Amino acid sequence: TLKPAGRLTWQVVAKGILDPANPMGLSVAGDIGLLGVEASVPGGKDRVKLDGKVGVSNTTANLALALLSGPTDLSVKGSAVDWLALALPKLSAGRVAKIDVAVVSKTIDLDRLLPPPDTTTKVESTKPLELPKLPPVALRASFDAGLIKVMGQSLTGTHLVPSHCWMRT
Repeated sequence: TLKPAGRLTWQVVAKGILDPANPMGLSVAGDIGLLGVEASVPGGKDRVKLDGKVGVSNTTANLALALLSGPTDLSVKGSAVDWLALALPKLSAGRVAKIDVAVVSKTIDLDRLLPPPDTTTKVESTKPLELPKLPPVALRASFDAGLIKVMGQSLTGTHLVPSHCWMRT
């Protein structure tokens, strides 16, 4: 079982009409907080703990999360401008969400974080799953990790920064 623990808080106020083509027609402001939210991952060796905050306004959403699980620490910070175009693409009148995200970690131990694969059951060949069609997104991202452990191997000093991403499906 997951055995969840922790607190989820929120204070969000909204009024007006939800219209991505006219985000100022909706007045929204607020914060959602995660305070010591913990759960056990089935098959995982350590509990996962999450702390953080999400803030929203008419046009912008901001995110700051910290994840801890055994030796793994992960910090995710991000923002989404024109987020309603992502949430309601058919009503966005051509607006494109702009997402900025940075992931930083001293250590990511995937061998401890993820459960081992189930080798007792035979996997049947099936048609690959397709992702749903996503609206266009302008994405700026970075990933920095001091140490990544996976399948008994170690990668050190990992740094990834795509120069420019434009996603359209």
